[in-house]
Amino acid sequence: MVLFGTGQYINKEDIDNTITQSFYGIWDNGHTVADGRVNLVEQKIKTSTTIINNISYKVRTMSNNPVNYSAEQRGWYVDFNTSKERIIVNPILFGQLVLFTTTIPDQNLCGVTGGSWLMVLDSNTGGEPKFAALDISNDGVLSGSDMVEGHNVSGLRSGDLYWQPSIIQTGSGNSGTILLPKDNESNTSGTDGKDTLDQINIQGALSSEARSSWSHFNFQ
Repeated sequence: MVLFGTGQYINKEDIDNTITQSFYGIWDNGHTVADGRVNLVEQKIKTSTTIINNISYKVRTMSNNPVNYSAEQRGWYVDFNTSKERIIVNPILFGQLVLFTTTIPDQNLCGVTGGSWLMVLDSNTGGEPKFAALDISNDGVLSGSDMVEGHNVSGLRSGDLYWQPSIIQTGSGNSGTILLPKDNESNTSGTDGKDTLDQINIQGALSSEARSSWSHFNFQ
């Protein structure tokens, strides 16, 4: 799979660019993907607000349309539904998931207001993760309390501009912590001008689906 997003935030003209940007997962089987996106499955974003532990979160859930690779479907795509939203970082594969941050830029090219979405998608389909992937409730347990209307959350909104994320793996089942660098002068940060980190726990696969140990036997 080739996983990539579209967008740019370099030139002054980029500030006013409202062309819809997208994220793609393309199966590279050695043949050209013809006819644009005809052979790709579209996944759609639904945005809602939820309250967890008396804190309001703006979240995204995804459609879960199947991708039939045996029927000449070559992958999937997601169109971002927020004006000016784009990708300027590298995506990360973690277990069964692909994760990335999007940028919604400030009107000033050198400004630090705006916002970002942390996105977590099933890497095979671009749809909803098959399990609770993000610890929205911040209680250290990924469970039903991290779901919204019966759906596993795929996106979490921030008033800060996030840069390139990274992951520290912390346990079996592809458990880890996402580190999200942000500029400390953005909407919800401090004022000392230094970069700071947000973080959130993630699991990239259910622990029952991951190898927890191994042994070597010298059979004769």
